[in-house]
Formats: sequence, C-alpha cells, structure tokens
Amino acid sequence: MGVWSRQGAPLIPAAKTNGCFLMNSPEHLRKNALLSSSKFFHVPPDAVTAKVQQIRDITGSTEIHNFQAGKVVFFLAAQPRHAAYFRKQAIRVEERWRNRIRVILHQCGEKGPAGESEGSENFNGRAGVVVNSVYAFGPVSFDRVQTYALRSRTSKVSVRDFGRVARAGASVAEWIESLPRILAGKDFRGVIDAVRRARRKRKPIIWGLGGHVIKCGLAPVLIDLMKRGHLTAMAMNGAAMIHDFEVALVGKTSEDVPAALGRGRFGMAEETGRFINEAIAAGDREELGMGEAVGRFLVKYRGARFRRFSLLAAAYRARVPVTVHVAIGTDIIHMHPAMDPRTTGAATHRDFRLFAALVKKMDGGGVYLNVGSAVVLPEVFMKCFSLAANLGRSPRGITTVNLDFIQHYRPTQNVVLRPTAGGGSRGYLLTGHHELMIPLLAAALRESKRGR
Repeated sequence: MGVWSRQGAPLIPAAKTNGCFLMNSPEHLRKNALLSSSKFFHVPPDAVTAKVQQIRDITGSTEIHNFQAGKVVFFLAAQPRHAAYFRKQAIRVEERWRNRIRVILHQCGEKGPAGESEGSENFNGRAGVVVNSVYAFGPVSFDRVQTYALRSRTSKVSVRDFGRVARAGASVAEWIESLPRILAGKDFRGVIDAVRRARRKRKPIIWGLGGHVIKCGLAPVLIDLMKRGHLTAMAMNGAAMIHDFEVALVGKTSEDVPAALGRGRFGMAEETGRFINEAIAAGDREELGMGEAVGRFLVKYRGARFRRFSLLAAAYRARVPVTVHVAIGTDIIHMHPAMDPRTTGAATHRDFRLFAALVKKMDGGGVYLNVGSAVVLPEVFMKCFSLAANLGRSPRGITTVNLDFIQHYRPTQNVVLRPTAGGGSRGYLLTGHHELMIPLLAAALRESKRGR
C-alpha cells in the first residue's frame, strides 16, 4: 500500500501499514515536520479514538476524517473537500478493497464510541451508505466553485423588454407595440420596419411563394399588399402558379392525392395541363417569361371567372413582375401531352434572369421574403444573389425573411444566413402558419405606426 500526494506522486511507495495519517491542506502542509521526517502514524484498529485526539492536538484541526478499508485505517486532518480526493487515491491503492470504503467524520465535542461518530457520513453526504463505485475517480467537488454578484452580470432579458397587456379594442398597431421585445416579438418588429423602409426607399420587396400559400386562401391579402406597395415583385414555384391558375379558372384547387393517385388520375385535369402549357408556349414566342405569360392568359381568357382571386392576373394588370421557377417533372402540367420541354425551359430560364435582375436591385435596402418554399426558391435566390455579386457587387443592406411553419435547412442557409453575412444586411426566421402569420404581417404593415 502507498500514500499519494494531491499530484498523485507516492510519498511512501509500497509502505505496508495498518494505518497512516495524511495532512493535505495548505495550512497543515506548513507544519511539515511530520511530512519531512515521514512520521506517519501506524494505528491499530482499536486505537482510533486516541489517534483522532492525538491528530487533533498536533494539527489543531476541528475535523478529522477516518477512512477505513478492511483492516486498514487512514486519517485525514483537512477541509471536507479533501476527503473526496483522499477516497479517490485510496481506491487506487489496492483493488482488493473493492471500493468498499467507510468514512467517518470526527468533530470536536463528539461523544460517539471508538471508531464511530455522531457525524458519520459517506462521500455523498448521506450517513450509513457504503460506496460501491468501481471507478478510479469520484464526482467533481463544488467547494472551490467561484461565484459573482447577480447585479454585475450582463443579462439578455430585462423587464424593459417585457410585453404589456393590450387594452380591449386595441388597434393592430397598439397590439404590435404590446409584444415583448424579445426573440420573435423583436424579429417581427424588425421585419415590419424593413418592409416599410424598403417601400419608402422604393427598393424591391420580393415575395417568394410556395404552393401552400395559395392553398391557404391568402391571395386577397397578398393582392392588397401589392396595391399598398408592400409587394413589388413575386417569385413562385410551379405549384404556386398551378394553384393560382386553377383558382382563377374554376374557383377551387388542391385535389385529393391519395384518392386519385392509385387510379392514375392524379394531376390529369385537362384544362390545367393544356391551358398553362399553351400559355407558356404562346408567351415564349414573344420572349415572355412564364409568370407574365400565364398572367396574361388569365386576364384575357373569358372563362377565368374567378380571376379577381388570382395573384398572377392582379400582378399582370398592375405590371408587377412575377417569375416562375420550375424543375422538370415536379409539377402536374409536365405530365400533359401539351407540355413542350423546350418552351418550358426557355420560359423559366427567362424568369430566372428576370429574378436575378430584381435581386440585383435589392442593394441598399431591398427585402426578400421566402414563404412556403423549402427547396426550389431558396436555391434560385442564392444563385441570383451570386449573379448580382458577379456582375457588380453583392447586394448590401438587404433584409431576408423565411416565414414558414417549419424552418428547413435551405431557407435558413440560402435565404437568411449566407446572403446576409456581410454589408449591414439582416436575416429573420419567423415560424408560424401561413394562414395566420401573413394576415398578421399585412395588418401590421397597414396600420403600424413604426417606420412612418
């Protein structure tokens, strides 16, 4: 058996004893006569009480820890935190003890029998518990943890940022002002401010729309945003274009996929496939992009009885640019016999170039809101951003937003983070259902006093 110092170096290598005394605290180390002369105490088991008193007399310690493993007795006159360390070293001395170590705390004034104490405890602070751990070390001690005054700490949340109870009958602007200035409450205000600034500066406010936005019945809200100057351009994926087209034509959209898929009827609506593909082909002959070509068709076709609910038709009338970005095979119109891959590719590529021009104009305060597209539009937006940088400089001072009920990888990276990494730009992640968040944002833009 050996006795170890705090650094793990053996003080008495292979010294066989039936008891020893280790003084480990800085206070006791100053009394180095015991250590320098290696006068460790050899203690027979029946002399524990006398040895405790002797150690107390020599060291002046009010607490003595008695460690017993089998027939071997150890003593430690030190602070309680040294007991856990000593136990760790004792476990390393000899595996045959199987870590069954009994710890007794002797305090001044105790009247327990020899070898026992009213202050008996184990290393976890629970009396009468035998330590059975097989590990060569114990849990870290918190005795030397350093703390600080709470008032001195820099905190991210203050009562100044807390929300307020909105009064009954409050306007939307008042309700927005009552929100906490924390996390999404702060970000929502930031988006409102950015759109209003872009409108004042006549910078592009581009909305990138996935199909779900149209299916949620939000076209009237977006058309109103267009009229008020809070939407100056749109980018759509193929699904958004198709849903908007079907609504304009027959006043309804979104088929029951499971019911139709197995029967081979999914995506086979004649008017949807034929009219859109023919509109694209006709527009391509005049060097029009897909968005403008389909919008023009809806405005001119007398059978589009519900065109007042169509974003494509409203944008065409208002001369608001709409670009449509498709991947061949992702949309139902690509299964129709009228589909011409050459005109489809040319039209969507023309829209890609138009979108790049719009992104380039965002420099100095433009806004891009990606709403409901997890893959196609985030990828297209990042490529357009790269083109703008290649052809001049990357847009700076812009604001990007991803508004969706689930935050996905590509919108987060390609819309919110990467394009705003420098140049005073800012990106926001707003999480929520489209049918709630877009009307709320629209109402806030219409009534909020912020940024006026």
